[in-house]
Amino acid sequence: MLVDLAVDRKVENMQLTDNGYFLDPLKKDLEHVLLRVGLGTISDIRPVTEGYGKEISQYSMKFGLDIDEARLKEIIVDI
Repeated sequence: MLVDLAVDRKVENMQLTDNGYFLDPLKKDLEHVLLRVGLGTISDIRPVTEGYGKEISQYSMKFGLDIDEARLKEIIVDI
C-alpha cells in the first residue's frame, strides 16, 4: 500500500529518541487502524523520494492480473 501522508516530519519504522530507538508513533497509529479493519500490519514505512519510482511500480505489477486494465492504468498514473 502506498499512502500519501501530509505530516511535517520524516516518518520511518523506528524513531531515535534520547532513550533509544522506538517504533515511530505514526507507524504505530497506522498499524492500529489497519489491524482494526483487517488489513494486517506495516512491514516497512519510509518516505518515497526521487529514484523510488521503479521500486514502487514493481508492486503494482504484482497484482496486475487481478485488476481490470482501466483501474491498473489509473493506479500507475497516480504513482
